[in-house]
Amino acid sequence: MRGKPSLKAESPEQIIQFNLTHSQDMVVYAFSRNRRLGIDVEQIRQLSNLERIAEQYFSPLEISYIRGLPEDEKTRAFFTLWTCKEACLKATGDGLATRSTRWKSP
Repeated sequence: MRGKPSLKAESPEQIIQFNLTHSQDMVVYAFSRNRRLGIDVEQIRQLSNLERIAEQYFSPLEISYIRGLPEDEKTRAFFTLWTCKEACLKATGDGLATRSTRWKSP
């Protein structure tokens, strides 16, 4: 795994993985033994460039989904998708910053 934090152990079964996330005044720590772990938390806030960010990091299907929503639902949907993606990438040891191309939906 790339960049995945863990604590050394005598055997692979005893490896403790951990993850940290924070946003504004929220913080979450998570620990697991011998399991991949990824967490993320984001404060939902207005973004003036929401669709441009989505175009850079979301799949065409996800972009279409967000564009098809009423204006008052777009921000929550964006942060829901963003948070899920970030948590999954953290579980694998990857991250949004290392992605230069758009993700493909499964």
